[in-house]
Amino acid sequence: MRFVLAGAGLLVALVAAAFLVAGTGDIVSAKEGDTVTVTMGPGRDGSQTGTATLTDQGSQTQVVLNIQPGPAGVEQPVHIHSGSCPGVGAVAFPLTNVVNGTSTTVVNATLDSLRTGGYSINAHQDGTQAGLGVYVSCGAIPAAAAQATPSPVASPATTTPAAAASPAIVPAAGGPPPSNDGSFGWWYLLLGVGALTLVSGGVLALKLRSTR
Repeated sequence: MRFVLAGAGLLVALVAAAFLVAGTGDIVSAKEGDTVTVTMGPGRDGSQTGTATLTDQGSQTQVVLNIQPGPAGVEQPVHIHSGSCPGVGAVAFPLTNVVNGTSTTVVNATLDSLRTGGYSINAHQDGTQAGLGVYVSCGAIPAAAAQATPSPVASPATTTPAAAASPAIVPAAGGPPPSNDGSFGWWYLLLGVGALTLVSGGVLALKLRSTR
């Protein structure tokens, strides 16, 4: 019985532990050489679509743009802005101007710091005052993915087996009542004395008979 109760308690603890496993949402950190691809969609005022590839270089990040070319030979300013497309916020990091659809820049910022979900890459029509106000391509830098982490497993509950009931002592028909502590009790003592008296009397009777 004791083994059955212990096994049942262990089984309940294991099932409870399986249901307690859950994700806490820790952020997966980038390591050197990791890349993130940003989809450059239409800007607020134009449509030079393409991609931007961000590569982790330790304390820096390389940003390579490949978008549909604008006018031949025209330099198109491009920046990492705070905020989201299409109406981006202030400039956070300037990038090398796009020429004929391409640009390569090394930014003094880690890839992790750019993957907070609060930055976008935005390209402008040209470097003139009017051209800077025309957004021709924009893409949001995606936030880092979350990694599920198991929650601490609850300690198995300690199951105390129920004490087995002592078997009831049933006296034989006509026999003496059982004692509470399981000993012979006074009844068995009297019975023993009586038996010894009968035996002694029988031996004495035999001796007297033999002397006659």
